Amino acid sequence: GRLLLHHEAVLLLRAASAVQGLDLGGLLDRFDGCRSCLRTRPSFPPVVERAAAISVLMSEAHLRDKVEDREGLRYGVWARLFRSVFSDARSHLAQAGLDGEDLLARLAEEQGGIERGAAPASLASAPTARAFGRAAELLSVEDRHRPVMAQLGGDTGFAAYWLDAVRDQAADARNGRYNPFARTSAPSRDAVEAEVTARLDRLARWTGDIWARDTARASAQACDPLPVGGI
Repeated sequence: GRLLLHHEAVLLLRAASAVQGLDLGGLLDRFDGCRSCLRTRPSFPPVVERAAAISVLMSEAHLRDKVEDREGLRYGVWARLFRSVFSDARSHLAQAGLDGEDLLARLAEEQGGIERGAAPASLASAPTARAFGRAAELLSVEDRHRPVMAQLGGDTGFAAYWLDAVRDQAADARNGRYNPFARTSAPSRDAVEAEVTARLDRLARWTGDIWARDTARASAQACDPLPVGGI
């Protein structure tokens, strides 16, 4: 499900609709075919097309990360299989003023620097939050909405990163992969959960989408914290 659809992109589209008072009719409930959104453009408002392209770009970043971590041949196969879809998404975003390739390259470079120890683990979510914030700005119909959309995008990226880190703790430990909670500079689990919940609550207030709060709580309850140790 996350290969071509990121729930975070749906949340950003809901935020864009709420912040700007957009009437998208039933499109919010039908936003489940990102490839079709990109290839049947006359049927969708520009903000929906951009949200679809952002969702595909997030999927490309996710696959690149998996390939970089050498998590299996299947991720490389999927990356090649959807190459044309990823290219379509980047082209569409370029028309809106976002260089998707540059965004992904910067995200990988900044994240790699943090994982190599260039910054404390407490800042590990910063590259993802910035990338989400920049992408969310594209959902602004008017320039005056860009600051709040960038903030809500940053909140979404922050939450997405830390929820993944919580969920992946055990698997990362088994496979020797980076996880911010396993570093000596890691923030406390309680502090992260409180900040994630606060940011998702802010999103929920804008969107009325209870998915945000429930996701945070369910993820926190489903994962037992690992002992913090140096790497």
